Amino acid sequence: QGYNPFPLVRYSERPDVVATHILHGHIAIICDTSSSVMMLPTTLFEILEHVEEHRQTPIIGTFIRLIRCSAVLISIYLVPLWLLLTSKGTIDPVFLGQVLLVELAIELLRIATIHTPTSLSNAMGMIAAVLLGQFAIDLGIFSEEILLFCAIGDVGGFATPNYELSLTNKYLKIFLIIFVGFLGWIGFVIYHVILIGYLVSLKPFGVSYLYPLYPFDGKEMLNFIIRKPKTKRGS
Repeated sequence: QGYNPFPLVRYSERPDVVATHILHGHIAIICDTSSSVMMLPTTLFEILEHVEEHRQTPIIGTFIRLIRCSAVLISIYLVPLWLLLTSKGTIDPVFLGQVLLVELAIELLRIATIHTPTSLSNAMGMIAAVLLGQFAIDLGIFSEEILLFCAIGDVGGFATPNYELSLTNKYLKIFLIIFVGFLGWIGFVIYHVILIGYLVSLKPFGVSYLYPLYPFDGKEMLNFIIRKPKTKRGS
């Protein structure tokens, strides 16, 4: 794994997910006394899939998948694009610091709820988020717009089907905000050149991490976007 932040394997406790992975010609590693199965190799697009999309009818499954992928993109790009569109070329360092502070505060709340007893975590997380957000607005520390856009972005992150990928996307967004804050649109372009180049270079277990986008396979890419109904074989 090294310093790579992206998940290179999938974990699941569902027999149907593991069976599907094996039918695709991949490997499933089962560890004694553990209910979680490691599946490899995997790609970014496989990680974005969820079993719910296959339980529903093809049209509903496609709709859910499109909403889910849109939410993942919103979780990464909403705040940086909002900064670019409202800054008009220059971003106030104080304003940038407020955005970063809100993102880090939300991440702190997430970490705190993990270590809170289960019976209290949901209530404590909700109370802390609402009260702290309202106090910050009343005291003039943050504006309503900052809290609104950061909250929408983090809600989109909850739609990410893979927990490890959602954490990676969170920190990708923070670094993108930093690049945008200091370099504007140039930083946005430079960041994506570095990110795409890195993703293209990832080949866990000899499989391109961006397949079927790279190398491009139009049929498989269409199958990812649109869940087609299964056709009957034979008579």
